Amino acid sequence: RFVLSWGSTPQDLDAHLTGPILNSAARFHVFFGDRGTLLAPPFAVLDVDEMSGFGPETITMSQQIAGVYRYYVNNFSGTPLLRSSTARVDVYQGNTLIRQFFPPQQDGEYWTVFELSGSSITAIGTIGSSIPAVTAPAIGPRRQVDSASA
Repeated sequence: RFVLSWGSTPQDLDAHLTGPILNSAARFHVFFGDRGTLLAPPFAVLDVDEMSGFGPETITMSQQIAGVYRYYVNNFSGTPLLRSSTARVDVYQGNTLIRQFFPPQQDGEYWTVFELSGSSITAIGTIGSSIPAVTAPAIGPRRQVDSASA
């Protein structure tokens, strides 16, 4: 389970999860426009879409298939900047908190938080002005953060 929370501003942050579709080159995208389902592919659902500050926005996964999942946050409100917010992403396995992420001091409206592949969570920690690509940018080595599945 991935839980995005923040303070009163920005008013609307949105959690996004993209991931593999079995036997396809296409990817699913769970977000406020397509909340997903736990009972069939993509086996992930946006439980809560909060639009008036504080959060949380929660995405839950019930099953994981082989491939790379990517979690990112969009500052739908636009202002203030993510870097000046109290945004935080908590990653849980069951009821156990296994990881926390905070936005870096960069400008932009899209915070690429992490990638999940198998049992490895890899921090990406970049903010930019365009929707994140499927795989991490080639701007240097990615840091291995945790070895637990979400």
